[in-house]
Amino acid sequence: MVQTEQYSRRLSFLLIFFIAFFSVIGIKLFYLQVVKHNFYLQKALADHQGYTELDSRRGEIYLQDYHSSGDFRVATNTTLDTVFADPFLIEDPLFVADNLYPLLFDAKIAQRAEENRLKEQRKTLPADLTEEEVNDILKPKSLEELKLEFRNEVLGKISQKVRQQIILYTDPDDSIRSKVKALRLPGIEVQDKQIVAFPPQITDTKEYAGKLTAILEIEPERLEKLFEGQNRYTVLARKIEPDNSEKIRELVKNDKEAYRGIGFEQKSYRFYPEKRLASQVLGFVDSQGGRYGVEESYDDLLKGRPGLFKTKLDGLGKQITVGNDTVIKPAEDGSDVYLTIERSVQMEVERLLEEKVKETDADGGQVIVMEPDTGNILAMAHYPTYDPNEFWTALDTEEVFLEDLYKDEEELQEGTANPELESRQNEIITFNYASGDEHYLIVDDKLDKRLRILPVKSEKSGETYYEKFKNEVGAAVYRNRLVQDIYEPGSVFKAITMAAAIDDGNITPNDTVNDTGPIKVDEFWIDNALSKHYGIITMTQVLETSNNIGIAWITQKLGRNLMYSYIKKFGFGLRTDVQLEGEKTGKIESFTTWADSELVTHGFGQGISVTPLQMITAFAALANDGVLLQPNLVKQLVHSDGTIEEIDPVIVRRVVSKKTADTLVAMLTSVVENGQAKGALVDNYLV
Repeated sequence: MVQTEQYSRRLSFLLIFFIAFFSVIGIKLFYLQVVKHNFYLQKALADHQGYTELDSRRGEIYLQDYHSSGDFRVATNTTLDTVFADPFLIEDPLFVADNLYPLLFDAKIAQRAEENRLKEQRKTLPADLTEEEVNDILKPKSLEELKLEFRNEVLGKISQKVRQQIILYTDPDDSIRSKVKALRLPGIEVQDKQIVAFPPQITDTKEYAGKLTAILEIEPERLEKLFEGQNRYTVLARKIEPDNSEKIRELVKNDKEAYRGIGFEQKSYRFYPEKRLASQVLGFVDSQGGRYGVEESYDDLLKGRPGLFKTKLDGLGKQITVGNDTVIKPAEDGSDVYLTIERSVQMEVERLLEEKVKETDADGGQVIVMEPDTGNILAMAHYPTYDPNEFWTALDTEEVFLEDLYKDEEELQEGTANPELESRQNEIITFNYASGDEHYLIVDDKLDKRLRILPVKSEKSGETYYEKFKNEVGAAVYRNRLVQDIYEPGSVFKAITMAAAIDDGNITPNDTVNDTGPIKVDEFWIDNALSKHYGIITMTQVLETSNNIGIAWITQKLGRNLMYSYIKKFGFGLRTDVQLEGEKTGKIESFTTWADSELVTHGFGQGISVTPLQMITAFAALANDGVLLQPNLVKQLVHSDGTIEEIDPVIVRRVVSKKTADTLVAMLTSVVENGQAKGALVDNYLV
């Protein structure tokens, strides 16, 4: 009886053991075959099949030109050669290097690299050196020296038959990392995000492959080849100028034996033939895709869809070219975008804007030109600007030698102003933002002119010296400030207040107000510019004299609720929905929070913020019989299948009656002809 019970317990134990054992196996199989199915499927395909994306053609961007009745490409694609070498096939590296390097050398790239080298070297010097002392120490290499350096670099590349390092695995999980580390193999290094092999340090490729094949899930034959480190491909130069590329091809063609191992890869790059023209409208393309402007907002349409070339590989990772396993999915080219920007208008506006910014020593400026009856934008100009072909140069910096800006060493104050100084000029101020501190040097306190400076710590002394962006604004030059920046509109807003009052019937153009002097609202005194007063004047004269007293009287007749409703009807505080990313809405507080003084000051554009695009769109409504249109930057889209998508004007709403709009047009014309805006007169035109 006892034996029977013992036998029964043993049998139960064995049964439980086998159930547990097969349950573990079952769970593991479920995990591998179901949960990780896609992972291992892709892994197997990657080992046995090769994938190559077929690039799609990025769509082009066009401007219209009224004079030629044609369209001009402002963003297109160009194909440039990358020249590479297979060092195993080159018998005379010295001969090849000496003949190729003059055609591969790019002075711009070399000088930029030299500039970066000097900046890094500057960090090792004491921070308090004068400009003369720094220039004596940091002597840039001559162009000839840079050429010789490049020649030696090319020679080194085509002479190196064994790679110094090879990435075996990217983003390994903790299990893989710990298993590889445990092997302690010389020449195999587990880094933060990858596992790297150093072929010159590997003595037994077969042994290494045997130990790592299961962990890395790479065929041992393939691992052996990787560990040999044969350098069969090294890039000598990219983006070769077409003329130089043709000369290199001629050399290779005429002496195939000597240049055996030199090859070419054609790569497509974004190209902006008009360079700086409308660059803030266009944006640019980097490795991540479209950035800023139309390149970003229409990126999905412009980039198209890549195709796919798939073929089987053999055990060594070489393509098998026979059989029916190759599949090609055609690439879908991107759509072309035709803008409403008029090329001649844009060019002339940019020319005049640059001229005036420099003439007035302004920090910058923007101009927008709109067609009132369509909402089409004919020009969007900025200064300073940049060349999207070399967008990265906007981040170039140079050292600012602060001591050269001060007459006396004691004037150098950081963080607070020296009370002995008559002004805060040359003071360094710091603003704290969530993204980090920003430092500015006050160049002219009276003009509120500030220069952003970048603190750099000297590695030798630990002290700080300063650099500035060469363009003085850095990456801010990419932004379309007409859409992405807000400002307080000031007196130009008086036209909106006047339109609201006339449309509601509170006043007529001939009504009068007696401007005898400042008026008190709440605890504030409201006065005209320069404290100038005009006595009894009409509403038209209120606009002609840009009269704050008159506008204050009008806003008090309108009241908070009505004033606020018209501000909203004109589109302030709302997106215009122009086809650009990052549009700001401005800021208009609810009328329920307005004090009496805020009602008055809002009437002449103070205490509110708008974008320049909102402002011109509101004025365009007055010029368009009182109808507000959505501002439009894109005329049409031409898709890769040949279909054309026209972009028609979009009516947002009527903001004032046609009668009110006609009245305001007449009043504003009088402001130019008889009032304070005579500087806007243009011969043979009504403005």
